[in-house]
Amino acid sequence: MLTRLACLATAAATGLASAQTTVVTITLDETSGMSGTISQDAPLVGGSDSFDVGLSGSAVLEIDEDAGTIRLVDFMGMTTAPVSLNYSGFLSNLDINASVIETSYAGSGPTVAVPYAGGPFTINDIPANLDGDATVDANIFGAVTLNEMFSLAEFNPLTLPSFTGTLVETSEGMYELNSNFTSMESFAFEAAEGVTINITIDLTVALNGSGEGVTVGPMPCNAADFAAPFGALDIADVVAFLQAFGAMDPAADLATPTGAFDIADVVTFLQVFGAGCPS
Repeated sequence: MLTRLACLATAAATGLASAQTTVVTITLDETSGMSGTISQDAPLVGGSDSFDVGLSGSAVLEIDEDAGTIRLVDFMGMTTAPVSLNYSGFLSNLDINASVIETSYAGSGPTVAVPYAGGPFTINDIPANLDGDATVDANIFGAVTLNEMFSLAEFNPLTLPSFTGTLVETSEGMYELNSNFTSMESFAFEAAEGVTINITIDLTVALNGSGEGVTVGPMPCNAADFAAPFGALDIADVVAFLQAFGAMDPAADLATPTGAFDIADVVTFLQVFGAGCPS
């Protein structure tokens, strides 16, 4: 079966051009970053502070040139410097510090496809996660002292309202991405018994970089998907299997014993074909 799938994958990679897509993997460069303003309403030290740090990581997008669409497959970014926020008031201070913040795509599959013609694009409502630990240290008028650690993952999942950018092919197979997304999130943090701090994060993340695009063909949906159109089981798959079986093609050797073309291979094909493509 593995031989069969390997044969199909090879065939699919050179399959119908009309069904080909280009998967672009971008490595983020030094112009990528995370910046924002964090506001909080702790007693006596409520206010706002800002940060701006670099970001390393990657992003993966998928282009369907025939359909004229693009979609986001994945992204991951990690801050390259600590984030430190400081708030002060009358005989009071509050500090929030995080050594590393990670942001990543939280979808179970690629985003919906949106129009794309080799330049700008906008993808809306992207699920994302924040990860990392932060500490809150405070002394509020000598009456309240805090030294707490919390996980940023407590505030997941986030929804990024808009991911806007430009993806351009700069030379054959090489692409450059300039993009950003913004998000504003509010949550309540129980800093100590009886002390709740309301926090609002106004966040901007820039994902910029370059990378290679790999063109891939349509992939078979299972071991019975012998013929184009891949992703659909029909009479063409039956004919292609019988031809391969008659020619003792290893692609038709679906069952043990390996190397023997017998009724077991036919039964396995019919079982897999009858099960249909996964939904």
